[in-house]
Amino acid sequence: MTLSIAFEILVSLLLIITIGYCFVLDQRLKALRSGQDGVRQSIVELISATGQAEHSIRVLKETGTAVTQELEAHILEAKILGQKINTKSEPTPRRVPSKPLGQRPTIPAENPNVSGLMDRLKKTG
Repeated sequence: MTLSIAFEILVSLLLIITIGYCFVLDQRLKALRSGQDGVRQSIVELISATGQAEHSIRVLKETGTAVTQELEAHILEAKILGQKINTKSEPTPRRVPSKPLGQRPTIPAENPNVSGLMDRLKKTG
């Protein structure tokens, strides 16, 4: 009988340990279902952070567009000012004759064979 009593005590201890483990497991499952383990709060914080990040990205895009337009306007203004400065600082180029003055053909002013444009138009029409 001592062996059977020892065996029953061992089985009783194992059942007590199993019941205790089931109780702890039940508490953990209840906490998981109710969100008390912090997962639910983490998910809420993650959703909030995602919304803030999306808003920040939209604001950055709008800011980038505005800065780009302003920079393009400044660049255009700088180009215009640069052209104005270049035209004021450079003297206007003079027309350089292709042949020296001594080698140019001259039309005699008193030549009777040479008539003006108006005379030619009167004759033709």
